[in-house]
Amino acid sequence: MTADAKLQIEWDSHDSDSWRGYLLDVARSNLIQTWPYAQAVRRSAQRRTRFGLIRLAAEPVGFCQIQELRLPGFHYVGLHRGPLWFDGQDNGHLATLFFEHFAAVYPQRPGRFRRLLPEIAASTANHEMLTRFGFKRQGEGYRTLWLDLTAPLEALRAGLHQKWRNRLRQSERQGIRCETRTDKAAFDWLLPRYLADRKAKRYRGPSSAMLSAMADSFSIQNDMLLLRAHLDGDMIAAILLFLHGRAATYQIGWSSTQGRKSAATNFLLWQAIEILKERGIDWFDLGGIHPDAAPGLTHFKSGLGGTAYQTIGAYK
Repeated sequence: MTADAKLQIEWDSHDSDSWRGYLLDVARSNLIQTWPYAQAVRRSAQRRTRFGLIRLAAEPVGFCQIQELRLPGFHYVGLHRGPLWFDGQDNGHLATLFFEHFAAVYPQRPGRFRRLLPEIAASTANHEMLTRFGFKRQGEGYRTLWLDLTAPLEALRAGLHQKWRNRLRQSERQGIRCETRTDKAAFDWLLPRYLADRKAKRYRGPSSAMLSAMADSFSIQNDMLLLRAHLDGDMIAAILLFLHGRAATYQIGWSSTQGRKSAATNFLLWQAIEILKERGIDWFDLGGIHPDAAPGLTHFKSGLGGTAYQTIGAYK
């Protein structure tokens, strides 16, 4: 392949099965670039999604999806957590070609609103590359912790921070029972509890409409996993995960006062790790961290021993 090989994007010639196959060729995919997520966006935000297979010299090297909304005198185009590159591709060089192409196809002009959250790591070189193509930084990127599930369970347990592991042991002595659900009815039970907790604690999150739409579309493809903790006849905690390719993402959770006392969320997360490994999931995105705005939650998730990751930021 020559150094000046041309990058092209093959738009909207794909279906959900082919897109699902693309995700399997990416080790650390994200839920934003999935077919079910696009369906949820269409339902909750009325935006059209375009699906693109990226080729270099005619060879498939990655993929992306963008959201668009066109009104008289207004054009919104959003690229969130993309592009994704197939395993073994040079994403440094390809990212440069991709954003050069994107800037040419969607130049900034009156009436056009661009919103980019590129799936590239935060670095000076990447910022300079985006700036060179006319993109302007607007905000912070996505921060999370990735847990490598290819390690044996014994190694994963040994990698837990000591206090987190002690809390897990405490929960295992409580006699908590884990119930695994994949149906929308279980989500409908969790949603009001999560929303009430979010309101009480004043933290931000997706709208109830978006969460409900995601639960609909992911559950249809059997890519939703909801775990509930039972103790003494009561449900005391729950967590919701979405699966995508060889990866999964923690989305929301809820815990009662008894659940917090019993370390039920520790218990459920460990149960989730075991289930994900059984389903062939290699990577677990712990669902975002906010060291400044939510230090307690960040500290809790850090106890699982994952690797920190931060994307470059929001650009227009």
